[in-house]
Amino acid sequence: MPIDTQLIHSTQFWLSQGDIVLKLQDKHAFKIPRLWIIDSRIIRHALEEVEEKILISPRSRSTQYDGCPKVTLTHDTLQDWNDTLCLLSDPHFFNHHLGANPWKDIAKVFRLVSGVLRISTKYGFRSQRKAAIALLSLVIPTGTYTEMLTMNSRNPYFRTNPSIPHEVIYLCRELHIGKFLPWALYELSRSPISAIAGYHNLNGNDRAAILAGRDVVLQMQRDQIYRAFTSAAQPSSRCSSGGCRMNKRNIQEFGEMLKNVGPLVLVDSESLEDPHLCSACLDKAKRDIRDGQRRLWEALPSIFGQGSWHTLYQMDSNI
Repeated sequence: MPIDTQLIHSTQFWLSQGDIVLKLQDKHAFKIPRLWIIDSRIIRHALEEVEEKILISPRSRSTQYDGCPKVTLTHDTLQDWNDTLCLLSDPHFFNHHLGANPWKDIAKVFRLVSGVLRISTKYGFRSQRKAAIALLSLVIPTGTYTEMLTMNSRNPYFRTNPSIPHEVIYLCRELHIGKFLPWALYELSRSPISAIAGYHNLNGNDRAAILAGRDVVLQMQRDQIYRAFTSAAQPSSRCSSGGCRMNKRNIQEFGEMLKNVGPLVLVDSESLEDPHLCSACLDKAKRDIRDGQRRLWEALPSIFGQGSWHTLYQMDSNI
């Protein structure tokens, strides 16, 4: 049968052992083993329909290409499918492609994972979706408070690339992924209020959740997490100076800083230093920060209107 010269063969996935052709964007084609897509009920059903048409009209070029049944896919990108086929053909593709330290190139991880998630969610490749979410979990905090601190220390990229939280929220809404939302909403709550109101790429509910959550976080910072640095501070029972307090000016300056800066980065309090506190009061302040940040992290989903961590994890497992 003559080959349709209109189609552009994939340089990576036009395989001699392939027995089906996937056509997308009207002109690109992959030739792969059908075993790779056997887990997708959607593609299996489309393939069955094509093969039924071939039985009725064996010479039809609309259903065959290069001697194989041809399945036409719509609204997908070439790059998304190429990345997904890499994972379908090699379950260890992420490890081979990104190495042991994926957080060293967060942009690369996010681009790769986004494409695989779009295809695996749409076509029901459950194992590949699970693998992509697991990889994203290595660079976006979703676990315990301690794990979150470790990730924040590894990922300065997020501090200088505010577009990532926007993209995370968009991806989560598009593909029904819950557990990355609290971190992304918290990161955006650290922006000035005027900037949050201008985030028109987010829906109104998310902007409202960010603003409401921001107020709750600021109150927790003032009343719980950084209480040691406010006028309500109580010295340690082992205070060596008879009642450590920062002077009034420093207290006012810190209060203004909290008000103006907004929610602070969640960091390990062990590195904290303050010349106005004795060692006992400083240790107490570190414990207060650690305990307050843990409470904040554990309540983060509800603070930003997303239920609980358990609910968000269940959302991921139900797809």
